[in-house]
Amino acid sequence: MSLPIDVGNARPTGIQEYDGFDVIDIDENRWNDPVENGETTIKQEAGYLVFTNNGGVAGTSYLETVSNFGKNWRISADMALTDTTGGAGAVSLCLYKSADCYIKMGPYKSALVNSNCYLQYKNGTDPEESTSLTGDVVNETEVTTHTFIVTNDTVIIYYNGVMRTSIPMRDLHNYKVLIMGACTTGTTFEAVANDYEAIHGADTLLMTIGMMSRMNMDYLAENNGYLEDIIATLASGIATDPIITDIAGNISLSSTTEAFLELTKAIYGKKFKVCLFADLEGANIDKCVLSEGGSGEVFQTEQANNLISNNVRLCTAAGAQMYDAIYFGSTTHFKTLDVYMEGGTSNTDNTYIWEYWNGAAWATLTVTDGTLYNSKVFGKSGRVTWTTTLVAYS
Repeated sequence: MSLPIDVGNARPTGIQEYDGFDVIDIDENRWNDPVENGETTIKQEAGYLVFTNNGGVAGTSYLETVSNFGKNWRISADMALTDTTGGAGAVSLCLYKSADCYIKMGPYKSALVNSNCYLQYKNGTDPEESTSLTGDVVNETEVTTHTFIVTNDTVIIYYNGVMRTSIPMRDLHNYKVLIMGACTTGTTFEAVANDYEAIHGADTLLMTIGMMSRMNMDYLAENNGYLEDIIATLASGIATDPIITDIAGNISLSSTTEAFLELTKAIYGKKFKVCLFADLEGANIDKCVLSEGGSGEVFQTEQANNLISNNVRLCTAAGAQMYDAIYFGSTTHFKTLDVYMEGGTSNTDNTYIWEYWNGAAWATLTVTDGTLYNSKVFGKSGRVTWTTTLVAYS
């Protein structure tokens, strides 16, 4: 859903968007469906948004935000043009209102241009303006940060945290944010983007440092001592020789006991990123068979490994008969069986007993039965557990 934007009053406030492109699927709540033109494709892979074209038809492909944006936004992305062979290619962060009102920048490489921060913009009916904001040539191995700050009637442009220029663009409001990849026909092309951010409210500290970078060297020299004092103060709060380490481990979760993962300040510091991955499905059973009074068998293995309602029969369709049995088996030893009973279909009249094969005959299995209700097995959803070691049945 698009955000309501009040340009004059700079609302909504306090909203921040971030996408590290760390999963397989593109976030449909933040981005519209990718637009792919020619043979330039878009996908999320290995923590990046990746544009590719293997020497095919030229195309400008892009990812466009669902939301619209207004004044007083700081919008940033890390980008790299990792391969441009045989033609021209570019990857850009773009603020787009219309064909006559947009501004974009990013790495650009062609026969005539080789810039790691190339600015292109159009504001009205005048032709598009373009210029290189840095002497850096395209960096094919590292992403660099490109930032727009839209404040009042001006767009301020930063490259790697340093302000490069500002462009008056009074009509730039109610615009979309695009991340774009483009190349000419026959070009082997690859580009990546990462760490997209949209923050409502300009970063005044960044703006101040950026402004100072444009002032004369005498002024900067006078302020060097002041900056050094600030840096020294900040550094005092950081541990000496900090080490960033990937830590992996397992957490065992119980349905009845709380489990905690504690990250202490003394060991891990004040700021860290936690990525938790959990397998909540458990193991599948390899065999589920209903024996109907000894006269026939119904195989239900696939049904027993999903949560579709009313798909596992516990007795014959006509009702329970003498010698009805349902068998659960696995190629690996197991001591737990999770049972899900859909509401309204619980067992209220039939009696079941648990048995296991002891190597010579079927014997009574002592279980802790979480499905008991009114003394009936399969009376409700629950977990059945036992301690007896099962024996392979042949």
